[in-house]
Formats: sequence, structure tokens, C-alpha cells
Amino acid sequence: MALLRNREVSLLSKTDGLDEAPNYIVMYKDGERENAKLTDLQLTDDEHKNLTRLHGEAVMTNVNKIDSKSLQEIRDSQDPKKIIEKQSKPQPQTQTQVA
Repeated sequence: MALLRNREVSLLSKTDGLDEAPNYIVMYKDGERENAKLTDLQLTDDEHKNLTRLHGEAVMTNVNKIDSKSLQEIRDSQDPKKIIEKQSKPQPQTQTQVA
């Protein structure tokens, strides 16, 4: 699992033979596919380790990793149920002084 422009994608396959900046076909949850450079993706730790084994450390130096907490925050911000739940909570009121 990876992120491309804050949307979850799955890596399907490598599109070229280049090892310096490989391109991958990625698929969004809705089935839409797109070509993306490896450096444009944000990878989870597991995905980063797998691709490091495939491509080596030199290729993976400019690839961004995302931690589980940040990933969960992005998922929650896009989940309609969580959005409705957050909006239905009463917001704390701040008092302003009138001079």
C-alpha cells in the first residue's frame, strides 16, 4: 500500500526497465490506474523494505515513507463516517471579550 497525492494506491507493476527512477502502474481504490514515479509515492515501512530489496538502497534514497499514524489520519480525513461523526460533535466555544 502506498499513497499518491494523499490517495491510497496499490502498486501493480513496474512499467520500465530503469533502475534509477522506476515508474510503476498504480491503481486507486476505485479501479482507476495511473503511471507514477517511485519518488512521487509515499510508502509504508513494509512496502519500502520490499522495494529496497528489489531496487537497492541507491534508488530508494528519494522515496518518501509514511508512518502509521499519519496514514491513519489521512484515512480518517477521507472516511465519510468519520467526517460526519466529527461534524456532529459540539465544537468548543471560545469567549471573546468586548471592549
